Amino acid sequence: MMNEEEILKNVLSGRMTREERKNVSEQDIVIRHLKSQWDDSRNDSVLDPKAKDRVLDRITKKIHGHKSFTERWGRYGIAASLALLFSVGYWLAGPDEPDSQIVYVVNAGRQSMESFYLPDGSHVSLNAGSKLTYPEHFSGKNREIYLSGQAFFKVHHDTEHPFIVKTKSMDIKALGTSFEVFSVDSTSYTEMILSGGAVEVSTKRTEGEGDVFLVFPDEKLAYELNGKAEIEKVNASQYSAWYRGGKPSFKNEKLAMVLPRLESWYGIHIECPDELADKYSFTFSIHNESIELLLNIISNSSPVSYHRRGDGFVLYEKEKKDNVKLKSNRK
Repeated sequence: MMNEEEILKNVLSGRMTREERKNVSEQDIVIRHLKSQWDDSRNDSVLDPKAKDRVLDRITKKIHGHKSFTERWGRYGIAASLALLFSVGYWLAGPDEPDSQIVYVVNAGRQSMESFYLPDGSHVSLNAGSKLTYPEHFSGKNREIYLSGQAFFKVHHDTEHPFIVKTKSMDIKALGTSFEVFSVDSTSYTEMILSGGAVEVSTKRTEGEGDVFLVFPDEKLAYELNGKAEIEKVNASQYSAWYRGGKPSFKNEKLAMVLPRLESWYGIHIECPDELADKYSFTFSIHNESIELLLNIISNSSPVSYHRRGDGFVLYEKEKKDNVKLKSNRK
């Protein structure tokens, strides 16, 4: 019998016969992985409701009587650096159902980046803690993908089939261009930075329709769900330097921009008052530093300090905190 490493290598290779696929699909490790991936991506809107019901029904039948996915997988875990390409339609809808949609979910692990090509030849650099969902091949009028996190896209030109990146707060439509998107599902804030070409951005609202903007090179569009979109001039090459160096890099950037990216990179929550996040700017690159060492460096070189709170950190301005202590001592 194959061990777990051999099973996963065979699953990821895509070169298995139908009989081998059938045997592997019954292995406990694969069943546990399928259940975990379903739990992680069940809210994605790639599959239509009927397809989702069919997939869920097959999962329920397959995992009945099996324990839930609880143990760690080491370097083959869900959060591993290796991006596990998971085909929902292939493994669950079954190879004998030609109309089933095949969907891949790529997860980038903490403190790592993944680089790969989409079916149309477009290139993606996916930053740490991010997830990209896309079909095995694009069909229909548009090339639609779904992002939670941070990614840089170099879109293959195709005037007949617009390339659309869907996020929680906005949709970005392009024909052939390069741009960065930062959008984490746990927040309602999204940024789009355009390096070349032109894109059309459609903002979303919880009620009613949003607005549509045309964005040009070296412009950043920032939008808070149900708020007002803002466009400003930036140095896109400098702003998106992270995907070229493979590590986060910041040059004279405000904490408001830096902190969400540090949270994704380290997988930890950092709380900071808005007035402080908009007040101070920093220039640095991340190599192998821990988050606490990095915050300590920031604290020793600026009026910004920090303390732990639970599993995360809280940032504050040293002078303001000292003043509060002084007033308290005088009472």
